[in-house]
Amino acid sequence: LTPKYDAAYKVVIGKVANGTVTATDAYGRSVTCTSNSTDAACTAWFTPGSVTLTATPTDKTQYRYLDFGSTCPGTASGLPSFDTGGGTCTFDLTGNVTDAITPSYQLLRTVTVAKVINGTVSATDVYNRAISCTDGSTDAACTGYFDDGSTVTLVATPDAGHRASWSDAYCAGHTSINHVTGAATCTIATIGANYTGGTSLTPKYDAAYKVVIGKVANGTV
Repeated sequence: LTPKYDAAYKVVIGKVANGTVTATDAYGRSVTCTSNSTDAACTAWFTPGSVTLTATPTDKTQYRYLDFGSTCPGTASGLPSFDTGGGTCTFDLTGNVTDAITPSYQLLRTVTVAKVINGTVSATDVYNRAISCTDGSTDAACTGYFDDGSTVTLVATPDAGHRASWSDAYCAGHTSINHVTGAATCTIATIGANYTGGTSLTPKYDAAYKVVIGKVANGTV
């Protein structure tokens, strides 16, 4: 009987805070580094070939994967989806990787819109991540998570026969109203500083009535 010994190379994963990292090779062998692991506890040996590190936040409502930065010796994924919050680093293992590969995580803030009646609300950030609150939604259905320090724009769109507005202090001085559609926009800059979460933002929909003005000759109305 003849044993076979294949080459194996070392992969070091840096200390992981606020999440875990799982390293997997082409043969399905893997090692997982948990939050607060030390470098020594996160050393793995893989045969040459493709290796993928998957970074997953401990709580995706509090953190999301940000990047692997320059520590990824291959290709790192971009901004994660709103649902997963995780990211990957994939590279071809041809020798020992002794410089620790370390992901970083972005702190998130919770944005909650109170129950919506007579209209809808959408919330977006600069990355076009969004939440949408429909007529009759509950608080739980209208909660989203955005980067700490980012700017979030909420647009309240009224049903027919209504006009929208925002009365929250967080929207004071940062609200615009479209007098044609009746929609109202609230822009919260630097969430975490100007809005820390914990308070539901509440759109207001007032009844609105149509006024028809006849065609005017030789003047304006």
